[in-house]
Amino acid sequence: MNIKLLRTGGLIPVKKSAEIETNLTDVQLERLIKFLKSAPEPPRFKDGTNYILTAGDIVAHIDPDKVPEEFKTLLDQLKRELKFIK
Repeated sequence: MNIKLLRTGGLIPVKKSAEIETNLTDVQLERLIKFLKSAPEPPRFKDGTNYILTAGDIVAHIDPDKVPEEFKTLLDQLKRELKFIK
């Protein structure tokens, strides 16, 4: 499955994006989608950084600190791959 992370905002507002192909098992994918569907939208702060995670056709604003432990490695990998976009 293709997973995409979009990072926006910050003190100097910029957009960064990363996309990777994962080999999640059906069970892991089901848990990721369940998390994305139930993830409460994090509070927005002036000059704050926002993260949007997309898995298939599911899109959710996430708080990186509240991602389930089993997906932290995936999120860290996406964060390392972030590149500037216009």
